[in-house]
Formats: sequence, structure tokens, C-alpha cells
Amino acid sequence: MAQPSLVFLLFLVCIDLIQAYHFKFRGSHDISSGLASRANAETQIAGSVMLSNKGDVSYYADIVVGAQTFTVLVDTGSSDLWVAGTVLKSTPTGQNASIKYAANSVTGSIKRANVQFAGQQVIDQAFLEIQPGDNNLEGHGILGLGPASGSFISKDLPLGTGETLLNRIFTQNSSTANFFTLLLGRNNDPSTFFEGSVTVGEVLSDYKAILGEPRMPVTSVVESDHVDQHLQVLLDPNGIINSDGIPIPIKTAVEQTVNKDQATVVFDSGFTLPQFPRAIVDQIYGRYAESEYREVPGFGGVYVLPCEQEVNLTLKFFGKSYPMHPLDMTMDPTSVNLSALETADGQNACIGTFQPFTYTRGNFPSYDIVLGMSFLRNVYSFFNFGKYTQNSTTIEEPYIQLLSITDLAEAHSDFVTIRLGGIDTTASRKLIPTTSSSSKHRTTYYIVAGVLGALVLSAIVAFTVLRSARRR
Repeated sequence: MAQPSLVFLLFLVCIDLIQAYHFKFRGSHDISSGLASRANAETQIAGSVMLSNKGDVSYYADIVVGAQTFTVLVDTGSSDLWVAGTVLKSTPTGQNASIKYAANSVTGSIKRANVQFAGQQVIDQAFLEIQPGDNNLEGHGILGLGPASGSFISKDLPLGTGETLLNRIFTQNSSTANFFTLLLGRNNDPSTFFEGSVTVGEVLSDYKAILGEPRMPVTSVVESDHVDQHLQVLLDPNGIINSDGIPIPIKTAVEQTVNKDQATVVFDSGFTLPQFPRAIVDQIYGRYAESEYREVPGFGGVYVLPCEQEVNLTLKFFGKSYPMHPLDMTMDPTSVNLSALETADGQNACIGTFQPFTYTRGNFPSYDIVLGMSFLRNVYSFFNFGKYTQNSTTIEEPYIQLLSITDLAEAHSDFVTIRLGGIDTTASRKLIPTTSSSSKHRTTYYIVAGVLGALVLSAIVAFTVLRSARRR
């Protein structure tokens, strides 16, 4: 059995809480004149869809299936479309299917209907219609934007009749380039506010610079695991830079990777919390005072630390640095309508968003890290499918481009405003030095002391010899 596709774990656990919590949608009247061009860029170009940001936990787009509009989670880690509820003007295929995700699955009837998305209409698109329930609210669903090889629906239909929505858009119109872009906004950002957007075959006008960024080749999984192919690239060696500027070492668990110092990273907008090996997460959060690893209902195993603790991290791809906004490194659980937390000494506590894997990747994993929404808010992302597009004549290798959109000075100011009430106390909250760091400092001290001792001894010997010579 193929390993389950990746999808955001909190979606099925917390969707009822998220829907119960009201997040005010800000229209253009809330955006300052300096930011208006960014908002306009999201709405005025062809092939774009505005996203609705639900508290930085999920990003939704509207899609028309049959004669109804559904609200779907935009997921770059899966490939199929499903919706909950009876779809009018749809045709049954007589086939059922299950779409498997990292920790769950959905099952329903495969149907066909006309679908409208990103300014495109696709005739007789195959999708899954499931029964609404407590975890799958009527009128909602998931739209997978991953490689077509990961489709579960296509495997239960005759060859060529179950292609994914994105693949159909690419192939039905030769003028539509085989790429899409993703921009995710940050809730309550004091400097910049936008909900987010997806574009198909177009680049947002304010972010054209992304076309000049390095083209990072998508790494391929072994042929036997082609259903587990994701939008994934290699991290640079020493590509995880901690708050103290020191790289956090990581060795890949992916067998076919030649350089074992390069981790394979999946970009998955379905995950609220990025997934990392536990040892890496320990280095990111475990060295702060009052940080503690614990099980938190609704999240699983995570680090809990004071909300006033600024955490900085930078990731490197193809020689380029991509800093994280400190507001994306920790999350206040009350922002998603969950119970408040406290540290052991009673401080208001936040959750570290970089989480140890909450599911097994199998004995032969095809990736080491999953970068979800928390990371993707810090970049504008460009995903070129190249030859991954089924029934296409293109032979171009698929690639990904990232444009950093986080300014470190502005991000620090945002953190001070939101978490510290405008009073900067971050200088008093630094990483606790590791044992190895302390040993290095002690070694340096001993070397310096030894050199100074030798110089002093040499001076004494020279002075004694000179004095004896004068007495003669």
C-alpha cells in the first residue's frame, strides 16, 4: 500500500472549533494605501483566486462544483478534489474511492460535474462526493494541487478519465502555463495584511521578482513509490540556522539522496504545523528557558514556551536564505479557540509551530521535513509541474521557486508589538548555550590562557637571562 498523502492534521480535529470561531474578513477598506497594490494584485489578474485565512490554521478558496459553490481547503500535499454534501447537476460513475491522508482518509462516490476554479471551467471533472459529518461539514472539502501521480480517484477510473482538476486545466488550454503560485497571508499582522491567493498560469504583479529566483529541481521518488511524489526539493547542507546563527545538523533518511547532509523538504499547504524530526525540534525550542515538550489536546506532541519568547530561524535553499517571521514560530492556542496554556512557572504559553512528526513515514521515507503554512507565509511560492503534467508534450523538468517576503527588522517589530505590548524585552531571552558550545568556549579559554602563560614564562626567562648577563 502506498504511503498516505500529506494533509494538514488539524483540519479534521479542529474544523468544528475553527468554524465556530469568527475571523473578521478585512476588505480593501481596511488596507492602507501603501498596501493597496498588493491587495489589487491578488484580485485583478486572470487566473487568480482569493483565499480566506482562518486564523493562520487553514486557507480556503471558493470553487463551483455543478451548480453550487463549495469552500475548499487548498492543499499542495494531495492531488484530488472532494466535497461534502449532495452536488446538484452531477453524474455518478458507479465507482467509490477512498482518499488517504497522513493520519486519516475520506470515502465517497466518484462523480462528475462541471467545475469552475481560477477563471477556468473544466467539463465533467471527476471528484469525490462524501457524506457530511461532524468532521466534514456540508459545503466544505479539500482541493489537492499536488502532482497527478498522487491521485486516488484516477486509479479507480478507466485510464485518462480521472485526471486531477489542475492537470485538466493545464492540458485543456495550451495557453495556460503549467504552473501555479501560492501566497498566504498572516492573521493580525500589524505591518501587512492580506488573506492570500492562488494563481494558475499567472504571477502576481507585485511579485514578478520570483521569476529571477533559483529554479530548484523537484526531487523524484523511486518509481515504485510514484504515488508518494510530492512538491519537494533538497535543503542546503547546514540549511537550518538557529537563533544563535549556528546551523542545526541533519542527516537525510531518504536512501536515494546522494549528499546525506541534504534533507528532502516537502512544501505542503495542508499542514498548519511543519513536521520535523524530533531532534531538530529539540534544538529549535528546547534551549529556551521555561520551554517544555508536552502533549496538548488538539495539537499532539509540541513544545510549549512563553509567548513572550521570540524564536528566530532561517532555512536555506540553493544558497538563498529564507528567514521565518517570529510570529510564525509560535502560536497562541486561544487564537484558534482552544484553551489557554501556561508554562511551569505560570507564564502565558504558546505552542512551537515546528512539530515532531505526528505520524510514521514508514521504513523507507521519501522526505525528511514537511514545511506547512507557518513557513509558506514567509515566501511567495511558484510550482512548475513540467513533465508531471499528464497527457502533455512538455519535457521540462518540474521545479519550484521561492521569493522571501519576510523583512527581519519589520518582523521583529511586529513581534514586539503583538507579543510584548510594544516594549522590547527580547534581549533578556536568549538561547541557552549547548554543552558543545560551552565546551568550545572553555577550549578557547584554555588555549588563550595557555598562550598568555607561555608568553609570560618566556618574558620571565628572557628577563632572567638578561639580568645574569648584566651581572657578568
